Amino acid sequence: MVATDFEFNGTKLTDVNWRIVSFGNNDDNEVTAAGEVTFNTSKAINGQHWNYVGRKYETQYSFTVQIMKFKCPHEVGEISTREQAFIHSWLVRSDGYKLFRFMFDGYEDVYYNAQVALQWYKIGGKIVGATLTLTCDAPWGYSDIQTADIVTNTPFNLYNDSDDLGYIIPDEFEINIFSAGNLEINNNLESIYSMGTYSNMRINNCKSGENIIVSGLTKQIYTNNSTHEKTIADDYNYKPIRLINMDNMRQNIITVSGCNANVHLTYRTVRKVVM
Repeated sequence: MVATDFEFNGTKLTDVNWRIVSFGNNDDNEVTAAGEVTFNTSKAINGQHWNYVGRKYETQYSFTVQIMKFKCPHEVGEISTREQAFIHSWLVRSDGYKLFRFMFDGYEDVYYNAQVALQWYKIGGKIVGATLTLTCDAPWGYSDIQTADIVTNTPFNLYNDSDDLGYIIPDEFEINIFSAGNLEINNNLESIYSMGTYSNMRINNCKSGENIIVSGLTKQIYTNNSTHEKTIADDYNYKPIRLINMDNMRQNIITVSGCNANVHLTYRTVRKVVM
């Protein structure tokens, strides 16, 4: 892959007249580091085989990118102290991970939630570029935002196109309640995946006209109903539905019951793209 532009936190590199380059140092040109996986195994006493019992990723995904300022297509420009301050404040954040993507055909829909470390690059004593080291919040990247709308008693077929087996939890659930009742959300694959150990998502005592937001990232729940606000933390079972991806089983049939409602899901699936 040869890319000349990226987007970080909504701003493109070319918007500020910079480009992705290579400074020609092979050590600096290493741009990938895959997440290491540890497999958990067990062996019976006197047995001759080790049984697979699980896995876990040990490292975050990380890679380096080198950038340089260009005054025109073939002229390298020195970076002023003001420009250094802008680039540093844009890329080196103190407010957590931000979305990064390469602006290159076929890769624009692969996002990395990353933090950036920056080291300035000098030629002839002048700062003309920088080496960026990006460390992600996971061993992989993510798809663009995907959404789904599910209504009561109308099963919704949701295909999990993740590159990793297992499950994802939607980033956010926005639930509009049209009649009072106890809301329940079911995924038909969950009973197979968890073998009955993970229950359906439930929110009791929902009110007509209520709007409920559940964060899959922070596990917090919010409501616009002042009465239900007092008890909703106890009425929620903190079991958000999970979107399952197993070998040859990716079709998740989601069903909403218990009260008339519309459930709007927002989620990103896993992308294992080596840059």
